[in-house]
Amino acid sequence: MKTLLLAINAKYIHTNLAIRLLKANTKYQVDLIEYTIKDDISNIIDYIISNKYQILGISSYIWNIEIVKKLLIALKQANPSLIIILGGPEVSYDAIEYINNYQVDYVIVNEGEIAFNQLLDYLHHGGELNINNLVTKNYQGKLEEIKDLTKLASPHYLPNEYQSRITYIETTRGCPFNCAYCLASLEKHVRFFDINKVKADIIYLQNQGARTFKFLDRTFNTNPKSAIAIFAFIIANYKAGSSFQFEITGDILHRDIIDYLNNNAPKNLFRFEIGIQSTNLAANLAVDRIQDNQKLFNNIKAIQDKSIIDLHLDLIAGLPEEDIHSFENTFNEVISL
Repeated sequence: MKTLLLAINAKYIHTNLAIRLLKANTKYQVDLIEYTIKDDISNIIDYIISNKYQILGISSYIWNIEIVKKLLIALKQANPSLIIILGGPEVSYDAIEYINNYQVDYVIVNEGEIAFNQLLDYLHHGGELNINNLVTKNYQGKLEEIKDLTKLASPHYLPNEYQSRITYIETTRGCPFNCAYCLASLEKHVRFFDINKVKADIIYLQNQGARTFKFLDRTFNTNPKSAIAIFAFIIANYKAGSSFQFEITGDILHRDIIDYLNNNAPKNLFRFEIGIQSTNLAANLAVDRIQDNQKLFNNIKAIQDKSIIDLHLDLIAGLPEEDIHSFENTFNEVISL
C-alpha cells in the first residue's frame, strides 16, 4: 500500500524529525514530503491525490493543526478510501475528537516509532488489532513509552538539505520536572539514547554540511556528566560556522560546566535556551515549578561575563497567580540580564 508521511513546518528552515524517525524505524517503503504553513493547501492536496497514496500519516502540532483540519476534510472528500493516520502532540491528548469530527482512521498518541510500524503490519496483512499507543473509533491501545531508546534506528541518514536547514537531535526523552503547562511533565522519568551513536550522528551530519543544530532534550543538563561529554565532543570537532542550541534548566546548571565552556568553547558555538517563565514564586508554585531565582540569575550572569555562549531567555505570560504588575517585574528582572 503506497504510503506517505506528511510534515507541515512553521518555516522552510525547519525539518520534521518525527516523520524521519517513523521512516527509519519501519520495514515498509514510506515516502516523505515537507511543506510549510505558507504553502497553498491545494498544492498539498494535489500532490497526495495525484500520486495515488493509499495511506497518509500527518505530523500534527500547534502551528499546523488548523491547516491539518482543512486538509482532512478536503482529502476525505477527494478520496474517501484514503487511510489517514494522525500523530504528534496536538492530537495525542484528544484523539477521539479527530476520529469523530474529521474522519481520521487512526491516531498514534505519544511515541510512534514502534506503533507506526505495527500499524503498517496490520494494514498490509490484517489480523487482530493489538497496538500500544493507537486509538481508533472502537479501539484504544495501552499507553506505553519506548523503554530502550538505544534500539531505535537513527533518522539522520535519510536525504536532507543539511546546509540550509536546522538539524534536530535528541539525546534524551522526558523531563525530571513536573511543570503543569508542559507535555513533557507527563513522562515520569528521563530516558537516554546511546551517547556514542549521538556523537557518530553529529560527525556524519557535519560531513554532510549541517551547521545549525538544535537539541530537543527538554532539559539537556539533566545529567551533567553526559552534557559536558557532548559539549567537549562538539568543541573537539568544531567546524567554522557551526551553532548548537540546547534547552537548559538554568538554576541546576553546574558552575564547572559554565567555566569549562567559557574557557574552551569558540564564541557563538553554543546557544542556551533557558526557560525562566516567571520570577514570581507564587506563579511558579501554582504550576508545580521549583526555581531558585538567585542561583538562576548568578548562572546567567556567569554565562554573560565572557560573552561566549548566546542566550535565549523564555517567559510565559498568563500563568496562574501572575498579574500585569508581577509580569512587568519578571520582564524587567530578565531584560536586565
